[in-house]
Amino acid sequence: KEGDVIPGRTPADVIFKIVEKPHPHFRRDGANLKYTHTVDLKDALCGTVIEVPTLQGNKVKIDCTRDVLKPNQTRRLQGYGLPMTKVAGRNGDIIIDFNVIFPDTLSESSKAMVRNALS
Repeated sequence: KEGDVIPGRTPADVIFKIVEKPHPHFRRDGANLKYTHTVDLKDALCGTVIEVPTLQGNKVKIDCTRDVLKPNQTRRLQGYGLPMTKVAGRNGDIIIDFNVIFPDTLSESSKAMVRNALS
């Protein structure tokens, strides 16, 4: 029995329901934010520079030119997430998931070139 005590009434708790609106770029995971970046197969294999949006409205460039990006691979931008409630002055991270798009079909000559390049 908590809440306001008024003679002749049963005290009650006040319950708040908080519903988060979906964000156009991020999904929340505690203080971390998850971001999915779609990259085509050419850039995944040969490397690329990607731009990741932040909550502040700017974009952070990530150099992936020396990497081969694999499907479901992740990268982490430290300190760009939400404020941590239990650690003052610290923010969570943005966790980048890579969604690699594969072509639906390849011509025989393209298949031969890929086989040649990867052997």
